[in-house]
This record gives sequence, C-alpha cells and structure tokens, in this order.
Amino acid sequence: MALFVCLFTIFIYIPALYNGFVTCDDNDYVYDNPYIRSFDLSLLKLSFRSYASNWHPLTWFSHAIDYAGWGLNPVGHHLTSIVFHGLNTFLVIFLMIRLFESVGVRQGNYGIIASGITGILFGVHPLHVESVAWISERKDVLCAFFFLLSILAYLHYAKESAANGKRGEFTNGWYLIALGLFLLSLLSKPMAVTLPVVLLIMDWYPLERHTRASLSFLIAEKAPFLMLSAVSGVLTIMAQKAGSSVVTLSGLPISLRIFVGLNAIVGYLVKMMFPFKLSPFYPHPIDITLLSFEYIIPALSVFIITVVCILTLKNKKFFLAIWLFYVITLFPVLGIIQVGNQAMADRYTYLPSLGPFLLAGIGGASLWSRVSILPRRRFSGRIIVLMLSLFLVSALSFLTIKQIYVWKNGITLWSRVIDVVPGDNPFAYIAYNNRGSAYAGYNQNVSAIDDFSQAIKLAPYMDNSYYNRANVYMKLGYFEKALEDYDRAIQFSQAPDTDYFKARGRLYITLGRFEDASRDYSKAIALDPENVGLYVERGSLSARLGHSEDAVTDYTQAINLRPNVPDLYYNRANQYVKLGRLEDAVNDYTRAITLSHRPSADYYWNRSIIYKSLGKYEEAVKDLLESERLKKTGS
Repeated sequence: MALFVCLFTIFIYIPALYNGFVTCDDNDYVYDNPYIRSFDLSLLKLSFRSYASNWHPLTWFSHAIDYAGWGLNPVGHHLTSIVFHGLNTFLVIFLMIRLFESVGVRQGNYGIIASGITGILFGVHPLHVESVAWISERKDVLCAFFFLLSILAYLHYAKESAANGKRGEFTNGWYLIALGLFLLSLLSKPMAVTLPVVLLIMDWYPLERHTRASLSFLIAEKAPFLMLSAVSGVLTIMAQKAGSSVVTLSGLPISLRIFVGLNAIVGYLVKMMFPFKLSPFYPHPIDITLLSFEYIIPALSVFIITVVCILTLKNKKFFLAIWLFYVITLFPVLGIIQVGNQAMADRYTYLPSLGPFLLAGIGGASLWSRVSILPRRRFSGRIIVLMLSLFLVSALSFLTIKQIYVWKNGITLWSRVIDVVPGDNPFAYIAYNNRGSAYAGYNQNVSAIDDFSQAIKLAPYMDNSYYNRANVYMKLGYFEKALEDYDRAIQFSQAPDTDYFKARGRLYITLGRFEDASRDYSKAIALDPENVGLYVERGSLSARLGHSEDAVTDYTQAINLRPNVPDLYYNRANQYVKLGRLEDAVNDYTRAITLSHRPSADYYWNRSIIYKSLGKYEEAVKDLLESERLKKTGS
C-alpha cells in the first residue's frame, strides 16, 4: 500500500516536470549560482558558510548533483524533488504503521487504513505543492526524508531496548543511526531542530518509555540531539542575520509576534481543511490590533484545543501527543524570530501537517470500523465511505495539479500572489517587483517596466525596484533614465550593494564617463573583494584607458583568486606587452595555452609576435603555424 500511494503521488506531480525556474530564490540557488557548477573547494566553502541567508550544506550538494546531471534543464531538478516527495510519502505510511503497532493496534485493518489515509493526505494535499514544485524548496523534501528515517531508526532503538529490558544504550547501533540521520536532516534544513522534542513526545506516547525510565534519563538520552539542534540553530540565525533577513524587535514587538504566530497555528489548520486561495506569499500584516476578532479568535481556539486535549488525556492520549507534535514542529517558523516579510507559508506545513493528517486518518479508520459492524446495510455503508474517500482524493489531486501550475514560471507565480494579496498591503510591492523580473527574463520589457513602476508606487523607498527597472531601461537604451534609477537604488539601499555599483559602472562606461566608472568598480570591489569578475572589468577599463600598470594589478588579483582561468593570463600578458615586459608576457601566454583544453589561435599568434621581438624565430614560426591551423579548424 505504501508503494502504491508513493507511485500515485509521483504520478500526480508529473505536471511539475513541465514547470521552469521561478524568479523567487531559484536564481540564488540554481541558475545564477556559480558554486554548484563543479564539485570543488568553492562548493565546499559555500556549503558550510552563510549564503543566500541560509545554512543547509547538504541541500547545496543536492543542487550541485542535479546540475552535474541536468545542467540548467529544470526537468531534472523538478524530478529529484518529486521523487523525494514520493519517498517521503512511503516513509510516512511506514512510520504510521509502526506507531500503531507500538500501541498494540491489531484489530482488523484499523492501523493500515489510518496510515494509508495519513499518507495519501500527505502525498496529494495542495499545501505541499510549494515544497515540491518550487526547486529552491528542495531543502524541505530532503530534510523530511532524513527526519522520518531518523524517527524510524529511533523506533527500532526503543523497541530493542524494551525487548532487552533496558532503558537504553547510547552505543546501540540504531541509536547512532538515528543520530546520524538527524544530522543529515539538519544539514538539509534547520527546521529539523525540533526532532529531539518530538522524540520526547513519542517517549511519552505512544512508546510510553517514561514508565520504564526516568525523565532525567530520557532527556539525557536526547542530549546529543539537543546539542546538534543548538549548533544548527545558532548557525542558522547567524546566516539569516548576515543576509539581513531577521526582523528586529523594534520593528516587530514580541507581543505582536506571539499573536501572529497563534493566528498562523489556526490558519494552517483551516487551510488543511479548506485548501483554497493558496498563495506563494502571505505578507505580514501591518496594522495589528490585538483586540480584533482576527487575532482574539485564533488565540482562544489554541487555548480551547489545548484544554480539550488535556481533559481527554486519561482515555485518549493521542490527542495531546498529536497536538504537541503539530505545535512544536511549527514553532521555529511561527515568527518569534521573524525572518522575511511573510506571516505564513505553505511550505512550513510540510512536516507539521503530519499531526492533523494522522488525526484525519484515525477518524477515517474509526468511521470504516463503525460502518463495518453495522448489523444492516454494511455493504452500502462501505460503498458510501469509499465513494466519499475517492471524491476527497480526487478533489485534493485536482487542487494540487492546479496549484502546480501556479509554480510554472515567475509570471504565473507572482500573478497568483497579486490576485490573492490585498492591493493596499505595502508588501504587495514584492509581488510586482518579482513579476517584473520575470517579465524582464522573457524580454517582455514594457510589462516589466509597468510592474516595477507599480512596485515603486507602493513602496517608493525600496531600492531593488529602482535597480531592476534601471536594468530594463539599460536594455532598451534609455541610459539617462537608467542612471536616475541606479542613483535612487544606491541612495535608498540600507546596505551598499555590489551589483548596484557594478551596474552603474557599466552604464558610466557606455556614457563615456570612465573615471566615474572606475570609482564605482572600486566601491564594488571594497564590498566584495573576492569577486573575480569585478577585478576583470576594472582591469579591462584600465587597459582601455591606457593604464596598463593598474590593469596588471587587477588581473593579478583575479589570477590569485582563480588561478586556472586561461583568459586572465592572456589579458595580463597583453598588458605586459604594452609595458615592455616581454618575458613576463611570454610566460603568461604560455600559461594560458597550458591551461586551455582548446587554446585560442590568438594565444599562439600573440606569443609568436613576442618571440619574433625577442629574436626567437624558430619558436615564432611554430606558434604562427599553430595559430593558422587553429583558425582553419575553427578553434
């Protein structure tokens, strides 16, 4: 059954294979990310440091593997995410069956039915489309894969300990496997930090290990898990602060964050029951009135649900266990530490939804059991239940396929957000700005300018809309308008941006303002001193102005950063020639030829001229002949 549901889930997501990349992090993660294009030291450094405001090393490696196999063909990248989601669905059913076995559910097919319902809801619910169809959310499906495997390994460990009459052994193989899988889950996405608490909940119910071991032992048993969670949490917060993604308390007080978080807890439950008007972006509310029904009702709902779970604790422990799992796994993304401008996100429900889905599975299995013991109309009752189940699965599958189309490209994605987000919300500018970038990517430049202008109208002091509009103006040849927008982008940016100065520097070159261009490149290099491209562009500008010494300095710096790029040596050699340093020029031309898999004819041609000047006529003739041969063969 688990395999069937897994394959059905993969089948439902086949339309995602026809989707492309979207203008929402996919550029940073994949198509504009130079680090994933080879397995080298650069990828390793990227993986274990802050990049794109995140810290998830294993996810970067997964994108690098996809790039190695598929390049920038989005089909392969989507396929990987879909397969992982299918595997996760399989693991969910397998895990649920093990949990039902742990509480001794043996009557009929109750546990199988409940597990199957949980799995099918997990597999085809439209709330999970964002985690699967968005390539940048690979971290969700990867994290969940190891998270679920870790729990399964822990169940083996707990079962062996109980069978041996022991409280537990930290050297037990299954314990160590669970710990290792948890580490892989953290390296995929830090949202896995809640696993130690989830294991403690499971110790209480359904495993009831607290009856055989003290609470202090169970907590000590989780100490290695908790230490890994703490390290991951610190590294994540550091990465997000480095990317200026964390909202300060002065910008959003803790009391408001708590009420917005309570609102999200209930909001996600509502979306699980009524998955309509799903959006890739739910902007954070601006005017929050804590005494309004919008926030009082969710807060009361959370309180009432908690009380009910406690009151039913004697006979139905699973209510409180499921509720705690749901709230605990959601806690890292409830906005207590606010990251970004979103109040909620569909992707945040990927693991937490297991709680409500399991409750739905238990309800479905209970209904089937009751129908099965009816003295009359047992057959018709089962037919009705099966028809209702088929209708529900079909409806969810339809909504999922429809939601997959939302993620087809940047235009469909942000058009959906514009349709859902109230137009008077200032954060709506994000949708217009991003859709404008998507239009620009498809060379629909007029539509792009309209969207950037609308974004500027909604948020006139946000720098990125000016920068993006300036880029389109540059493409269309409206240089003066582009310069005005670049100036505003730099003026309004809270932190200086390398790309802004680089872009304006290129514009200054187009306008013939070379000294201004050189100053902008210098500012960009000061902000990003390891950016090879900046040294190359400033070096080219210096060479154009006849400042060969400055050009050599820049090319040398670029070579120090990337010593295996042939063109860098070729460019520096040309400047050595102008400075009369012919031996240095020969060495650089030779280095360029040695590093090239298919050397350019120009490399040999230029070196032949220098050899002639040095009186090395035999070498000059050889290079001249090789240059002519390469020109004839089209190299």
